[in-house]
Amino acid sequence: MPFRRRRSVEIPPLAAPEEAPPAPGEGEMESSPSPLPGARGRRRRWSPISLVDRYLASEILMVTAFCILGFAILIVGNNFYNAHDLIFKKGLDIPITMLAWLAVLDAPASMVLSLPIATTFGVMLAVGRMGRDSELIAMRAGGASLGRILRPILFVGLLLSIFNYYAGEFWVPQVGNQAATLRRQHLSRESEHRHRDQFFRDNEGRIIYTAQYDDRTKVLEQPFVMQIDEQGPGVEDDLLHFWRSGSQGKFEEDELVLTEMGSVKHHVCAWNPALEGWELWYKEELTAPEQVRLPFPAELQAIAAEQENARYLSARDLYKTISRFKVQGRDPLRIRTDLAVKYATPVACAVFAFVAFIFGVVNPRREKFTGVFFALVMIFWYYVLNAIAKNLGYNGVIRPPELAAWLTNIGFLLLATLLFLRMR
Repeated sequence: MPFRRRRSVEIPPLAAPEEAPPAPGEGEMESSPSPLPGARGRRRRWSPISLVDRYLASEILMVTAFCILGFAILIVGNNFYNAHDLIFKKGLDIPITMLAWLAVLDAPASMVLSLPIATTFGVMLAVGRMGRDSELIAMRAGGASLGRILRPILFVGLLLSIFNYYAGEFWVPQVGNQAATLRRQHLSRESEHRHRDQFFRDNEGRIIYTAQYDDRTKVLEQPFVMQIDEQGPGVEDDLLHFWRSGSQGKFEEDELVLTEMGSVKHHVCAWNPALEGWELWYKEELTAPEQVRLPFPAELQAIAAEQENARYLSARDLYKTISRFKVQGRDPLRIRTDLAVKYATPVACAVFAFVAFIFGVVNPRREKFTGVFFALVMIFWYYVLNAIAKNLGYNGVIRPPELAAWLTNIGFLLLATLLFLRMR
């Protein structure tokens, strides 16, 4: 057996032990150690909003934005479906792109009413998700109270309320006017300008009735004018005037001009105590130009706002309508209620955020569909009670009418406050 020589293995010398860092007060401790590279870039910047507030607000806004987007798609699709029969309507050359644009223009008015619903779903789904992932438990264990968690959610609800009011006051009226113009040009054949069976009244008791009124040309078809001329303290001293035109009349500045002289009849009636009624005194046919011109203020020549859709009117327009009704001696219950609704609907976003937070925190371990069910029930009862209260305000059962518009918001806010106090 041949002899094999063993290989020698060189063992490296042991490394010298590292010197321990000098104790405080020894060596050169005056010079601080150099910072790690990039440490300045990772330094946290100061922010007036805490980390918890930013996290909660971003979570609520993200989920609410998805809900708003989903409602917008549903509203546009529903508006387009309602106009689908116009595609096959004979005699109207309407492109499908114009119908799609009309569906988009009608969406903002519906979005103003549905934004509280989107806020409810957004808050309830976000709070439910944080409860299932034990994030709410971690916040409570870290010392955050329910009021501390609720603060950024209410702030988000307030921002959505401001956005909702701005959209309903400035955006919706402009978009609604564009939609009305397109319908008038392509769909209605100018029919939206014409209104049937209209009444006009001034502060002197003069009443005008017309079978049809064109608010663009200010032409009245077969107008009928009535006025009581008070001659003395008693009813028997008063005179009742009738002006009737067989053709047309027209508003010109502060006057009503009855056209076709000779066909205008003027009847004057006097009170007869023996008959206990009005008796014809004399009648005449008007032939002079000055006889067929009756004074009527220009600010009272507009169509009553209750025949318009209040969703497409701004608060400024509603205030003008209320002033016109007061001059006419009419009680603007409906207009005052609609004006209060324009302010109460945006505030519902903040109220719904509060209520949705309460129902989302009561049992955070619920499944998703349970939170959605509670949201649907709450929304259903809110809009049912709101519709009932608004109709009661229209009819004068609840006075002032502003209380009818705010009654549902106040009720839900009190309910959420009581539940919140019991939870604490």
